[in-house]
Parts: sequence; structure tokens; C-alpha cells
Amino acid sequence: MNKRIPQQDSIRGKGWTYLILTAVLVGAAALTILFINNVFGQGQSINLSFFTSASLSGILALLLVFFALDSLRFYFVLRTLGHKLSFFYIVKLSFINVFVSTITPFATGGGFAQIYFLTKAGVPMGRATAATSIRTLLSVMFFMLALPVVLLINPALLKVLLDGGYLWILIITVVIYIALVIALFRVVANERWVRRMALRFLRFLCRRKILSHVKMRRVYLKLSGEIRHFNAGIRLFIGGSKKFLSLSILSTGLFLFVMFSFTVLLIRAMGYRDVSPGIIYQMQILINFIMYFAITPGATLIAEFGFATMVKHISNELDITSLTLLWRFFTVYAGTLIGIAAFYWEMFTITRKKKEHTHGG
Repeated sequence: MNKRIPQQDSIRGKGWTYLILTAVLVGAAALTILFINNVFGQGQSINLSFFTSASLSGILALLLVFFALDSLRFYFVLRTLGHKLSFFYIVKLSFINVFVSTITPFATGGGFAQIYFLTKAGVPMGRATAATSIRTLLSVMFFMLALPVVLLINPALLKVLLDGGYLWILIITVVIYIALVIALFRVVANERWVRRMALRFLRFLCRRKILSHVKMRRVYLKLSGEIRHFNAGIRLFIGGSKKFLSLSILSTGLFLFVMFSFTVLLIRAMGYRDVSPGIIYQMQILINFIMYFAITPGATLIAEFGFATMVKHISNELDITSLTLLWRFFTVYAGTLIGIAAFYWEMFTITRKKKEHTHGG
């Protein structure tokens, strides 16, 4: 009689969960595009006739650079922390991050998925958590520094922000991320305090009979080790290899620049030659800042509506839906489609290895 493996059941359960979330995302994205088309595009059909072989080739080339930089920024962060994994494996993790982030609120799931797969590759959970946190913080810091400058240069964007009703999102998310940065600093600066808080929480669970004394001690020792790994990772990133630190920052900046550039190429391909690229980059910084902190899975609806609200000032209404759909496809959905394949391939690989290990034992 074959015994069911608990880990295998857990992996299968996660797989079904992600399939359901993916279906929800596809439905939400389709409804959002229809909504954008009715509100901004006067119900016109999607137009792709403006693409020439040259413009399409340029965008596809940019897409490859975009994917490469997304992987490189995470690869260099891990190298700064002293972990040299196969670049091909990091490429798979980057696509997995895109996929899972796209189907989870606040785009939080991608980091957790990467932590899971990194631990399977032998990276301590604390270091993996530090790597994903640093990767995210580098992007957040860019937006925190760039957005005030953009609003000073182009105050008209602030009016667009107010008209779109996004100011409250801006204020709340800035406060939340400042609080998170302060909390992160507290974790790194006072490791003993964090362990003490963790111990108090575990004792509370023990008193409530949720954990046994033996389990509490085991969890505390494991958690203490991961806290040390996390703190060591943060300190190593700041005080470690200047070469990989610089490459992490540079690749992050280039990644964001390339992401913003898709709109420039699409606008030009549609024939809007008189629109300043500078204006487009400013708009993109504002849109992506809002997307970074949107509560909906993959910022669906908020991203599309925000983008359409912005580009209606620089494009014909009949082109808004096509432009919005293509922007989302190249910056998010193309990577998501590849990420689905990468995610389930990795899950299949882990399941197969568990079976071989069990049968071998």
C-alpha cells in the first residue's frame, strides 16, 4: 500500500491554490481591460496594426534585456551576501517571483516563493529573506527618492494624482514603508531585542497550549538562527563586497529604466512623435510607485486605471486601451506566463526528488 507523503500533499495543495489564483487574475485582468476600453476607449477594439517589424523587434529586444536585468539584480544581491547560485536558476526564480507576485495582494507572494526555493537550494532562510528584502528595498528606495523630484519638476502630475484619487494610497503606503524600514533597522540594530520579543510570543503560544515546551524550544532555536542569518546578510550587504553592492544598485536602476522604456517605444510606435520621453518617464515613475503598493493582486485594476488616466493626456482616446494592454503585457504578463511554467516545473522537480528520497530510504 502506498503511503501519502505530507510534504507532497502540501505541494499539491499549493499548486491548486496558485492555479485558482491564476484563473482569478486572468478574469480580473480581462474585466479590467474591458472596463478601461468602455471608460477611456469608447468601446473600440484592440488595435495592433501600428506594429512594424522594426518596432516589434525593438520591443522584443528590450523585453529580453528587461528579463536579464531582473535576474541580474537578484543575482548580484545574492553574490553580495556570499551565495553563488547558477545564474540560470536565478532566472527561473525571477520569473517565479513575477508570477506569484502577480497573483498575490501587495505583490508579497513572490518574495516568499523565492525564499522557499532558495532554502531548497541550500540558502539559509534568514539569508534568503535578507536577499529578497534587499532586492525590494532597493526598488522602493529609488521610488522614494525619485518621486518627490518628479513632482517638483512636473507639479501637473500631482493634479493628475489628486484627480485619480490616488493621494490617499500614496500617503498610506509611504507611512507603511517608513514603518517597515524603521522595523528593519530595529531588527538589524538590536538582535537581542528581537529574540526576546520572539521568545515572549512563543511562551504565549505555549501557555495557550498551542505549542508544547519541547516544540517551543525547537522553534525558538531555529528562529534565533534565522534571525542571525538575516542580520548577518543585511550587514554583509552594507559592508561586504563593494563590487557586487554597486552592481546590485546599478542593475536595479537599469531594470527600472528599461521597464519605463516600454511605454516610450509603444508611444513612438503608435506615431506620437511629439511626446517628450522625459514626460513619459516621469509618468511611469508615478504609476509604478502606485503599483508597488497596490493592495490588489499584481496591482490589477489600479495599475491599468492609473496608466489609462495618465496616458489619456498624451494619446488619442482610441489608442488608450491598446496602449494599456500592451504596456501590461510586456511589463507583467509576458513574465507571468513564463513564470507559470517555471513555478510548476520547480514544484514538479521538488516532488520528484521527495519521491526518490522516500523510495530510496
